[in-house]
Amino acid sequence: MMNNFDACNQSYLFPGQSAQSTEMLDEFQSSNTYRSCLDIITNLLGENPEKYLEVEGYIHKNEIASLLTVMSSVCSLNTLDKNNKPYAYAGYSVGQYTAMYAAGLLNLENLFELVFKRANFMNTCAQKTKSLMFAVIGLTDEKINEVCESINSSKVKIYISNFNCLGQVTLAANQLGYEKACAAFKKCSARKVVLLPSEGGWHSPFMEDAEHLFHTEISHRDYFQNTNNRVICNRHGDILPTADKETMQQCLSEHISKPVLWESGIKTLILNGVTEFIEVGYGNTLTKFGFFIDRKLKHLHYKKIQ
Repeated sequence: MMNNFDACNQSYLFPGQSAQSTEMLDEFQSSNTYRSCLDIITNLLGENPEKYLEVEGYIHKNEIASLLTVMSSVCSLNTLDKNNKPYAYAGYSVGQYTAMYAAGLLNLENLFELVFKRANFMNTCAQKTKSLMFAVIGLTDEKINEVCESINSSKVKIYISNFNCLGQVTLAANQLGYEKACAAFKKCSARKVVLLPSEGGWHSPFMEDAEHLFHTEISHRDYFQNTNNRVICNRHGDILPTADKETMQQCLSEHISKPVLWESGIKTLILNGVTEFIEVGYGNTLTKFGFFIDRKLKHLHYKKIQ
């Protein structure tokens, strides 16, 4: 495979859920990687997801969206030159785990098992909290924080859950919080407020119980392998401390109930000399974010380097 880019200046980026489609795995169905992933996922779910992809709403269920998003990225990664070792790996939300797999921190079975258990813990919280997610486009982080603080109360709950890029954040809220926020953001001349196909308010205090359950899970079983490869931590926007398992476990657990600091993570990579960002997986959401973070650098889909 041809590659005219310098791997020392590259980072591979792995998307999270929300861009999923029933067609996202079509091009990989004849590959061994596809079959290996599908066998693991079928065993975890107790059903073959291929049979239900056309059922309305099925692909937007949290555990299905998470598993198939990761599967798409794993299959995409397998088409790239194995000798190409980027400076670092980063993943958005559940893509954090694909990044850890790509870096050698997780094997394939542990990758899918952790993603599945994480989704189930989050689902349990979502059923209790009745929360949702939506994106706000066209306002500063400061203005959005100001609105959230002004409407939060004992009955109104709203939190920033994803700091994506300049002028684009994702929020988690209960229904009343969403309704009040929509009205408030429109008054502030937000360009767009978009309700997302999410089953819960991920990366927010709505998920605190899931954080504790996940931390117990990864503390009592050693899922992780040693690696010298760098992975960006969504929790702090810095390099994940893979050599310090206890701190890493804390970061990954808090990642469930604290905001995704995506823009900070990309800026950390830029400060370390990364100039080429390759999105590996379905869609181009992270590529779009990249243009708003620093459009002078290269932001490409993985097919462009094949």
